[in-house]
Amino acid sequence: VVALPPGRFIWQMHVLNPTETNNCIFVMNEISQSTTSGPSLRRHVLLNMLATIMKDPAYATLRTKEQLGYTVFTGSLQMLSVDFFYMLLQGSHYTPEVMMERVVEFMHSYRNTIKSLITNG
Repeated sequence: VVALPPGRFIWQMHVLNPTETNNCIFVMNEISQSTTSGPSLRRHVLLNMLATIMKDPAYATLRTKEQLGYTVFTGSLQMLSVDFFYMLLQGSHYTPEVMMERVVEFMHSYRNTIKSLITNG
């Protein structure tokens, strides 16, 4: 396990096959760490719901509409009592930087969607 400073960390890797055209980004967002009383079941359930709710809109927007890649996936995981939300994109038409920019834009716009769902209940 490596402790990274707050902010963005990008790990780039060059492949051995010079004809390989695929790019992949795996965006992990740390949600929160468990407290001394243990992991929060409510937070864990809400995070799983968020990943499930975002699955189809992420695919429809990033895969179908914007055609950023052929694989678009959202999910949640827990490692060492820390909850994470993640998105994975894989494709060959755009650079990882462009893919990342679009993921961030999607996440910001979907945040507004979630807010309106909560407000309009």
